[in-house]
Amino acid sequence: MRSGVGGVLARSGLALCLCGPLACSAAALAASGEPRFTAEQLRGDAYVMYDALRTLHPGLFRYQSSEQFDRNYQELRAGLAGGADLGHAYLAFARFAASIRCGHTWLNPLNQPDAVSREILQSADRLPLHFTVVERRFLVTEALPGVGVSPGEEIVAIDGVSVTAVIRRLWPYLRADGAADGKRLAQIGHGASESAFDEYYALVAPPRSGRMRTLEVRRAAGTNRTVRVPLVEEQARDHELEARRGAAGREWTYRREGDTGLIAMPTWAFWNRRFDWQLWLQNTFADLRASGARYLVIDLRANEGGDDAIGQALARYIARAPSAYESFLPRLVYDSVPARLRPVLSTWDRSFYDQRTRVESLGAGAFTLRERAPERIELTPLDSSFRGSTYVLIGPNDSSATFEFARMVRDAHLATLVGQPSGGNLRGITGGNMFFLRLPNTGITIDLPVIAFEAREPQRDSPLLPDISVVPDLTQMAAGVDRDMAAARQAIAAADRPRPD
Repeated sequence: MRSGVGGVLARSGLALCLCGPLACSAAALAASGEPRFTAEQLRGDAYVMYDALRTLHPGLFRYQSSEQFDRNYQELRAGLAGGADLGHAYLAFARFAASIRCGHTWLNPLNQPDAVSREILQSADRLPLHFTVVERRFLVTEALPGVGVSPGEEIVAIDGVSVTAVIRRLWPYLRADGAADGKRLAQIGHGASESAFDEYYALVAPPRSGRMRTLEVRRAAGTNRTVRVPLVEEQARDHELEARRGAAGREWTYRREGDTGLIAMPTWAFWNRRFDWQLWLQNTFADLRASGARYLVIDLRANEGGDDAIGQALARYIARAPSAYESFLPRLVYDSVPARLRPVLSTWDRSFYDQRTRVESLGAGAFTLRERAPERIELTPLDSSFRGSTYVLIGPNDSSATFEFARMVRDAHLATLVGQPSGGNLRGITGGNMFFLRLPNTGITIDLPVIAFEAREPQRDSPLLPDISVVPDLTQMAAGVDRDMAAARQAIAAADRPRPD
């Protein structure tokens, strides 16, 4: 295997044409045969998106009024009045989707058609590294060898633009539920799912020279230096980095340290691979019981979500006594998809198009599922449940099934939550059933969730806050200090200390 940035560039086949889509001139676009979309075509796509959202999206007015949504739509139309290339159109529709403030409504890179993916997402315009966002700063976590940047260094500026300004440029395109700004910041980096920096920054700020970017980097000692880094293709970079770290980064792990069990679950999404998670949980908790462990730490910080059945099973494994929590109410705003929208929608289950046998009316054009969880869900411990004290590490990536699990843990008093505010929102989230809305002229595709899971009583616009709050610290993280885990260990140590009479 060829390694390092040279190998990545060679395998990408794009070493001689490394400009981002918006860095290319109109002449270059014409030479490549890529169409320029007319205002009429783009306004047609804008209306299709507007119509589909108004007709099907159940969380459209959770954080905005109908009038604000219409104003945002008019701004979208005005921004497309002169026509646009695919890159500008992609940004315009991404911004409109993000304005809903729904963490599941976005231009998911994994769901774009080939033509859009080739031009927007497969260009060799990515940095040859991964970073995470800490204290609104960029900390390098991995880098291809030979590029002049090392893990543990801080990126201070990109092409002379401060990281603060980079975040400001990306902000209108970032997805999250309501006021969960930690989720917006986390998705810029490479900590959990798709990186918004990778997806948008080459469109927002094309490289000044097509093949390179200039980084200002701060060493651990505090001195700054400037380095020119080659740009690479995302998939090739990520394959190279994964090959170097091994596949363990997405695997569940379990180990014991003295009387404490440590579990890390970086994902609950196993749709595309076989993994017997039920057997894994069974064996792990059997070992915890047999070992006499008194404490358990479950790390969910890199876990955006996946199969909510995992969270429901895990809750029973850590429940020490019968308990209960209040379920979210599922709500839809349609029972059957209108014929005018069906040609631009796709999904994995055709029953989503006609829900009439599955829903009942709530009045005022809203529906709920006939088969739904009871308002109050009873949790019964398993015979093999862990009987000690559990601590769950959470953070802004926890925005879907893991957000729901963290809320369950809090409300049913199953464990102590440690870390930073979650993703998701106390008012609820969307998901469950999903359409993929493909705009007919550009082909740009939007994830459109059609079930809102809503709090039954009014809630503030806020993510879930941990019981033990930890303030991130870039310097300590760069030095390998895990402050969240340290806080959990400190809580365990305090629990072990004898109490004075």
